[in-house]
Amino acid sequence: MSEVEKESLYASIYSWAYKTAKTILESRKEAGDGEDLVRRLIYSIRSEETPGRFLDKLATSIAEFRTNRAYNLDVSIHSTLLKVELRGDSFHLAKASILSGLLGALATPEG
Repeated sequence: MSEVEKESLYASIYSWAYKTAKTILESRKEAGDGEDLVRRLIYSIRSEETPGRFLDKLATSIAEFRTNRAYNLDVSIHSTLLKVELRGDSFHLAKASILSGLLGALATPEG
């Protein structure tokens, strides 16, 4: 994979994470728990240091948000995360992109 393709991949992952967090925040605005759900997602994935466990925690959290009737959110995991081999630097860059996107959505004012 070329450097340009790698940059595009991580930008795409960041964008997905940002949009996912914004979807959660917007969808749960009335309930008032959107920020808590995004924070819970961040806390559940940030400590995972292996790609398999990280993706498992991420997929489990996203699936809960989508299938739990209390939330019923229109979110899904980025398909590219399941197609590319994440190990070493590529794993840490993907993880950083996801966490940055989620945190960026929390930090961005509504509007």
